[in-house]
Amino acid sequence: MQNFIYTFVVVILLSTMGTLYAQEINGTITDEKGKAVATATISLLKPDSSWSQSEITDDNGGFVLKNVHLGKYIIAVNAIGYKAVMQTIEVKEKMEALKISMTTNTTLQEAVLTDKLPTIEKGLGKMVVNFKQGTGQGESVFDLLRKSPGVNVSNGDIRMRGTGAMVLVDDKQTYLSGKDLEDYLKSLPADQIAVLELITQPSSKYDAEGVGGIINIKTRKIRKRGINGNISMACEQGIYANTHNNANLTYRNGKLTTYANAGYMAATGCLNRKDQRKVVDEGTGVVNTQTVQSAFMKETFSDANLKLGADYSINDKATAGASVKSVYHPNKEEDAAKTILNDVKGAVVYNNTDIEQGLLRKYTQTNAYVKYKTAKDQEISVDADYLYRNQQGHQLINSSNYDINQQPLTVQNLRDHKSSVIEVPVVKVDYNATLAKDWKLEAGVKCSYAHLDKDEYFEGENKGLWAYDTLRSNHFVYTENISAAYASVSKQFGKKWNTQLGLRVENTVSNGNQITQNKEFEKQYTSAFPTAFVSYKINDKHSVDLSCGRRIERPAYTMLDPFISYFTQYFYHVGNPNLQPSFRNYIDVSHNYKDMLFTSFGCGKVSGVITPVMEYNPVTNAVFATFGNYADRFVAHGTVTFNKKVAKWWQLSTEGNVYYNKFLTLSGNNVLATSIGYSFHMNHELVLVHGWAVDTTFYYNSGDLQNLIDRYGPNYWLGFNVSKKLLKDTATIRLSVDDPFNMYSVGSTGNWNGIQTASSLKFNSQSIGLGFTYNFGKKLENTQQRQANSEEAGRM
Repeated sequence: MQNFIYTFVVVILLSTMGTLYAQEINGTITDEKGKAVATATISLLKPDSSWSQSEITDDNGGFVLKNVHLGKYIIAVNAIGYKAVMQTIEVKEKMEALKISMTTNTTLQEAVLTDKLPTIEKGLGKMVVNFKQGTGQGESVFDLLRKSPGVNVSNGDIRMRGTGAMVLVDDKQTYLSGKDLEDYLKSLPADQIAVLELITQPSSKYDAEGVGGIINIKTRKIRKRGINGNISMACEQGIYANTHNNANLTYRNGKLTTYANAGYMAATGCLNRKDQRKVVDEGTGVVNTQTVQSAFMKETFSDANLKLGADYSINDKATAGASVKSVYHPNKEEDAAKTILNDVKGAVVYNNTDIEQGLLRKYTQTNAYVKYKTAKDQEISVDADYLYRNQQGHQLINSSNYDINQQPLTVQNLRDHKSSVIEVPVVKVDYNATLAKDWKLEAGVKCSYAHLDKDEYFEGENKGLWAYDTLRSNHFVYTENISAAYASVSKQFGKKWNTQLGLRVENTVSNGNQITQNKEFEKQYTSAFPTAFVSYKINDKHSVDLSCGRRIERPAYTMLDPFISYFTQYFYHVGNPNLQPSFRNYIDVSHNYKDMLFTSFGCGKVSGVITPVMEYNPVTNAVFATFGNYADRFVAHGTVTFNKKVAKWWQLSTEGNVYYNKFLTLSGNNVLATSIGYSFHMNHELVLVHGWAVDTTFYYNSGDLQNLIDRYGPNYWLGFNVSKKLLKDTATIRLSVDDPFNMYSVGSTGNWNGIQTASSLKFNSQSIGLGFTYNFGKKLENTQQRQANSEEAGRM
């Protein structure tokens, strides 16, 4: 905490440094009659037409473009109902306010086509994908990620360039992972997303958590005065029917803006799973056990969420706001598995396992912030967040064994109640300024405190009586305090060079207590995470970037707790409290050709990678999955992205990836496993006449090592949508088809310490859907909602 206070004082002192100045471009947009044009998009382009920054005009047609370097630029202005305007300007030390006039456009098709930012923009260490209003109408954010270049969504796992990524929503973590995160993203409507940031090399401003980078999902905010909003409804039919419904309402009057977002989803999903496991004594080659297992898993759940918030402009220098979001998520699951087990003695056991389980998750996240402009070119912001999640669950496990003649052998019936509560308060202070000679400074401090209390009460049945099971029951309490400070400076040298250097320091103190087992542990470590970015503009068409840095992956809380999660009597999962964090050092080189063709190559090493492994219990003949720090990982990748408006009505986006993985013994040179994988992604968006539009997505992944032991096979994804604008473009109806040929499935093989596995997973992916969206109030524009600060590592 002393380091936290010291760094905070340093940041405050920095706010008084030196002679500060920065160029701002002020102006107004009016029509031919002199009336203000509100919510017009002002884009500042470099002489080669590459994007620099964008803003939205206010109700008076005014706009401000901040932190603009001296030189020549192109101003591009777009607004629905007006002809696009482009003009060249030169930014000098003294600038007069710009006055730009627009002409009313009577051609609807042209107005629709100009209502769009560049689809893909390239920044330092990241790629930004822009979405126009109505994109993905009736879809979820999860569906939108599946369409995004370089993103692979599979079995609840979200990856970029073949490596796991951390997902933020408006710069905030959800504290969900795996299937829980997938359900949450499916509850968010895609047509409320303004920007998707694919940050492969995050700057020091972001938390160091996330080995593979960050996917930051930014939502929209309405800036028009009065009441505005939209309603969307969608239903889809696969094996089961699902529905997604959302409503958004914003009221803005003068300095105060209030908003409310509500959503409800009801869905049923299923999974057909087949597994084979063989346990071989590596010394003798003898097969100890061999199991063949098939299972059908069905879950039914709903998700109701509500978000309320307000922003208030205190004066020209200060703004403040607060928001609260709550989620209510009940879930019911029924699993039925059949297993045939052969042991070393030649005995054959047939096992039937039926599991009935359910959970109720209540999730609340609140935020309050204040932003203050201490001078023309410097700003300080303070954010406070509080997250509370309460999850209650139960499970009934009925397991029966039979011999080869189907005569009963043994019965194992278990039931348990699970209770999990997590609380996370977070405080963050950020400072931004432009120093003398155009040096830009970002600095800040952050402190978070996570408290997890998880209790699992197991009972076993014996002759119709239930008794407390001391071997399986447990009570786990975990706390984690992370204090961080960061600073980064950037400067553009001339017209060709752009640089950024940063350093983030994080101190972690964690404590774990297995109360039932009377076991405790404590960990404390301080780590430094430097970052560096250099960009060089070769000419008006070509530019190259170089970035490098260091990141950390802390174990998810579910990996640390020692609880048993049963799949069958002969297969289950258990956590490992002794897990240590892993660290990644990386370097990446990229090339940009006219903001149309992007290529990159990178490599890195992850020390002490956290990976799942398989273990064998010879007493029960069960195989169980756990986690460990068993290896170092070397990874290299190459990426080519092509994005172009082939015609006025046709936008094409494609990306190809090649990635290489090599796992070495921990702090050694012995190779444990290697793989080469590749993926291909293609998206077409066709804007046709009379409000019709079509988009298609195809994805292919060759498969590779996902971790030390799981080698995935190839998988495919195909989907398309047809939409039509109605009611003077205020409504849209949409037909979607996902996986029409029912070809999506996931297969994997593994081999660890003589435990050989092969799995096949078939999901409920084939579906047809119908969606409807209606916008009311003044016209919605492509503007971003204010992002709150917290980027806490989503490790729940």
